[in-house]
Amino acid sequence: MRKKMYVPNKYVKEDEYIADRNALSSENGTFIAKQYYSLIRNAGRLILTIRDADTGEKYFEKIDKDALAEYYHVKVGEWMNTKGEIELNWAGTDADGNPLPTGTKVEVVLQAIPSYYNNVEDVSELNADGMFIRTPFVIDNEKPSIISSETKDNKLKIKMHDNRYTAAVILLNEDADVVGLYAVNQTKAGEDVEMEVDLDKEFSYVALVDYADNNRVYEYDRTAKSIGEESAADMSSDAASVASSDVSDSASTEVSDDATADKSDDAASDSSSDESSEDDSGDLEVAKTSDTKKNIIFIER
Repeated sequence: MRKKMYVPNKYVKEDEYIADRNALSSENGTFIAKQYYSLIRNAGRLILTIRDADTGEKYFEKIDKDALAEYYHVKVGEWMNTKGEIELNWAGTDADGNPLPTGTKVEVVLQAIPSYYNNVEDVSELNADGMFIRTPFVIDNEKPSIISSETKDNKLKIKMHDNRYTAAVILLNEDADVVGLYAVNQTKAGEDVEMEVDLDKEFSYVALVDYADNNRVYEYDRTAKSIGEESAADMSSDAASVASSDVSDSASTEVSDDATADKSDDAASDSSSDESSEDDSGDLEVAKTSDTKKNIIFIER
């Protein structure tokens, strides 16, 4: 399996980061493997909870003790202990291991509790923003689809729909090589979106992907210049690897910086606060199982 940095859209760069787009499938073999974090002071406990964002139902919890903060080593001349990790291996299931249905809103919450509060049993009393990294997700198992298409002025106009957000349109040739990548930049969930692609590219398939890596591939008739039947091909194999490798490495830092800034209200770090135990540099590692051709992807926060 290959590893690569993942931003909410691993295929193309986008105009902005929108937290509501974060999605995870409970059916396509994806799972949250690890939570990374960096501490600004020692923590007596690290509590990682995955819960229903609406009801508070707890799907997963793991507690680690005695996590050390990062520090600067004068003799070595560099920062040490800059990143810790907690293993999760959570595949979008409830506490009994049942896959969560599409539309379930979940929140991955890491709480870093300073050693000063080791004697506090009810950690719900400790709610300073600087103790938390919060990452929202929505469970999404539905594929995006093309509603209609038309050709005009050497452009293929596509109207598409997803139950949440379509992430990208990908053009592939007969050999499943990626010849075109288009960001959809959808800003409102569940709405129909239109976009145009250039017909000067030699392509045989049009693929739609969403943020949970659900995808649908259509055949393209180059003679009739029209989109035909849905193909049996799947973008989770080699073609997806090619597409994501074209953009993910260059896009990850840029989008991750936006993600940190945009979620500051939820996971703000206040290094001057006595109760603050963690900065906001936390990562979620998301992996994909089953097929060795599928990507191991990382969600950077």
